[in-house]
Amino acid sequence: MAKKIIRTYLALRMGESIMISLHFAIYVTFLMQHNLSLLEVNIVNCCFMVSVFLLEVPTGAIADLFGRKISFFLSNIVNGIGFLVYGFSDKLSGFILAEIIIALAITLQSGAFKAWLVDSLDYYNWRGEILTVFKQEGRITRITFLIGGLIGAYMAKDNLSIPFIVA
Repeated sequence: MAKKIIRTYLALRMGESIMISLHFAIYVTFLMQHNLSLLEVNIVNCCFMVSVFLLEVPTGAIADLFGRKISFFLSNIVNGIGFLVYGFSDKLSGFILAEIIIALAITLQSGAFKAWLVDSLDYYNWRGEILTVFKQEGRITRITFLIGGLIGAYMAKDNLSIPFIVA
């Protein structure tokens, strides 16, 4: 059962990584196409980072109160909404709103998913080294970030909004 849990965890992380990375290669170009300066692009990115910092504790409480599955499920829905807002935005304020929504999704997911893995493995008395699973996750996400970035760049050849909408 532990192997199934680990495979499920890694498969979900891989799928998430590909979807999130679709916009990596075209992010700055997309924002600059909408007449944002480099300063405004960095302001948008800064809003994401500050939002992640501010939302980490409150969203952890959501996972503690309502459960990790609910938190993870909500994170996927909120992330989808954030990327849709991104794909249909054309102003600085829309991009900032999208980044705040995506930051909320990231923080809803951040600790809940790893905690689910650890708790599930503990439940089945798994005696393996959890660090090896996280190392494997790191390798998988780096590879899928590369693949997702390439796929997103290809998808964006006609319309830079497509990778955001698909994500």
